[in-house]
Amino acid sequence: THYGGPNPGASEIRVFAKPPAEGALGKFVKPFGGARGAPPIPIENSPQLAADVKAGELGFTKLVVIERNLIRASHVYTYHCEGQKDGGGLYVYDVTRDELTELVPSPDGQILDCDVSPDGRKILFSWRRGQFYQVYRIMADGSGLVQLTDGESHNFNACWLPDGDVLFLSTRRPQAAYCFFTPVGILYRMRADGTGQHRISSNYLNDFTPSVMHDGRVIYGRWEYVDRPAIPIQSLWTINPDGTGL
Repeated sequence: THYGGPNPGASEIRVFAKPPAEGALGKFVKPFGGARGAPPIPIENSPQLAADVKAGELGFTKLVVIERNLIRASHVYTYHCEGQKDGGGLYVYDVTRDELTELVPSPDGQILDCDVSPDGRKILFSWRRGQFYQVYRIMADGSGLVQLTDGESHNFNACWLPDGDVLFLSTRRPQAAYCFFTPVGILYRMRADGTGQHRISSNYLNDFTPSVMHDGRVIYGRWEYVDRPAIPIQSLWTINPDGTGL
């Protein structure tokens, strides 16, 4: 499949010495949403799950949500710098009251993503107000908005580390995707106030969407160019927050 993009590719090819037994291959599952322009594939809803969420039975009553326009990027690795359209904002959604509270309006920019601190008090988010995304921090009640990064590069996909520091992607190194000239974001680390920014990844191509696992390691996507097409294959890697144990 090519997921509606210009570059088709196979995510896995298996070769068998003899015809496999019935059921050994499983079945192909159509990608969610189908081809570009096709109606979404319906997903069965769970009325009980919805009721539990609205009743606060799952351990939370509020969610941090982002409103933004669809990013129409031509490649999976250009979502930070291509196909952008301003509008939207950052909100807190009260699931018990079905109410949205606006934290950050963004009529002249776009918010890409966000991450809530383990204590639920602080929110990191990536906000493009001009040409570049930068990492911001705000309190969950809407106070204390602070910009943590700046400069002529994209800084985005930030997440909280167990010790209170911040991990994020940055395109500040002068490197680009080999087949399409777009800036490459790799892993950096900084303190919660934006100081002490330093690189922990030596990848020559894109790292993607880091997230912290329960054991403290960081899991993220990493693109290896050799024998790896750009669309379907972005392997999962883990690394320690200090850059060791890749």
